[in-house]
Amino acid sequence: MSEILDELRDTLKESAEARALPIVTDENELRKPNTNVKDVFEAADISEQLWATLAARAENDVGLAAPQIGIHKNVVVIRAKAPIVLVNPTIIETDGETWYQEGCVSFPGIGVKTKRHKNIVVKVDWFGELNGISMDWLENQTLYFAADDNLKMEDDKGLLESVAVQHECDHLSGILFFDREWKNVTIKNETKVGRNELCPCGSAKKYKKCCGKI
Repeated sequence: MSEILDELRDTLKESAEARALPIVTDENELRKPNTNVKDVFEAADISEQLWATLAARAENDVGLAAPQIGIHKNVVVIRAKAPIVLVNPTIIETDGETWYQEGCVSFPGIGVKTKRHKNIVVKVDWFGELNGISMDWLENQTLYFAADDNLKMEDDKGLLESVAVQHECDHLSGILFFDREWKNVTIKNETKVGRNELCPCGSAKKYKKCCGKI
């Protein structure tokens, strides 16, 4: 029985890897317009390709947008706290400004201090949430993503998720993290990331060996 299960797992892994697509790194391609998804079946198909691409990379990437794999549709996946899918998302409310040290799958090894919002409200046509090994889909949802001011920046998964949603939603509008650079940001000591701490961009590398190099 164990041999059968191992074979099944290998088959599923190979199937997922077969759906993986290369990451788009061309800036002109990333700035092209994207269109809304028409139904949940199309959304599910695109999200599967996004998850497969992340799985094949075997990195700790926090999120990915459809245009980053060459699909010009408004779908993003995020896995900051739990794996979720946002389909045709629109940020309708924002609150609280913050800086954040961001990386991007399409621009490996580059870090940018961006200007972001701590808390956001997002409307989506469909919201996908992992339930076991499958996604549950909910239609016409309003979602809240919020930071926890009681936590250090590097420990705040809520802030990471909020920033990741903003980052990936920007991709759907052809906006890159370079466009959000906060050049005159003043970093307070209590939010400063230590050189030997994990980089808040989600790379799983030490800050000094990732975004802290710039």
